[in-house]
Amino acid sequence: MLLGEQIDKRRGPEWWRTFATMDRAEFEREAEDLLNPDGVLAILRRAAAAVGDATR
Repeated sequence: MLLGEQIDKRRGPEWWRTFATMDRAEFEREAEDLLNPDGVLAILRRAAAAVGDATR
């Protein structure tokens, strides 16, 4: 899956619950993966911008 479990309809809620309760070191590693320039949130941001540009 390109974007991972974070946004999967079936597995996403469990991933986010686990993310919210993991120990600090693991949380920081996961957060960095989400926020890095090629992370899930950056990919979603680029996709949303592309859709927005395409509808103008």
